[in-house]
Amino acid sequence: IHEVDPSDPTQYRRFVFEKYCINLDYQGAVLRAVDPGYRGDREMSIEMMRQRIAQLQKEIDFHRSRLLSLLHKYPKRDLLQGHNPQTPKAWKALANGIPLPSYPIPPEERKILQQLQNEVRLLVNEQKQVNRYLVEIHKKYSIPAACIIFVLVGAPLGVMARRGGWTVGLGIGFVFFLIYWAFLIGGEKLADRGIIPPFWAMWAPNIFIGSVGIYLIIQTVRETTFIRWQRFALFRPRAKEPTP
Repeated sequence: IHEVDPSDPTQYRRFVFEKYCINLDYQGAVLRAVDPGYRGDREMSIEMMRQRIAQLQKEIDFHRSRLLSLLHKYPKRDLLQGHNPQTPKAWKALANGIPLPSYPIPPEERKILQQLQNEVRLLVNEQKQVNRYLVEIHKKYSIPAACIIFVLVGAPLGVMARRGGWTVGLGIGFVFFLIYWAFLIGGEKLADRGIIPPFWAMWAPNIFIGSVGIYLIIQTVRETTFIRWQRFALFRPRAKEPTP
């Protein structure tokens, strides 16, 4: 144990031992149960997340009204740089730092600027939470729908890959899986930051892969070969030579 004497910071003590027993006094202690209803965003149901979004939206409306009131009290400069104060883009512009004037700021004006900074930080944080819940809601629908999307891709690829061998078909399927995974992870990060809407972040992979699958099905029905299997001749399994 290493400890410093609170009454004399210059004194430092170190204890070395093999076994150390601590006696706990439970007389008069009160045990409090942990709330079992707490769940993370990935553990919540869709209805629970929608209720949470409604609560956050009320808080956003309240802080937005306070922000507009503070901006009305401070009309000397265009702090939003032409952005609409109702949009998250304007909140981000203020959250990155309010440009201070070159002249000395009076105490009243400095107080308004500090209040503006606090309101903007709350708005940005609450909007991030809303985006995170919306991403999870769309994810609960888009990932199950991806099963159908991959069937649209896998079925025509299975038919077309007979000429190229199963290794080529497996490799192409793995490439589609990597594309979907990259779209999903990247879209989630961009939506959490508010760069793209949560709907497009979660459904763009399905739309892209599904469009490719529909195209492959059309080409399969027309019996059109769009993959030059001769290029994958090295990956074909060689036929066994007959024994004499």
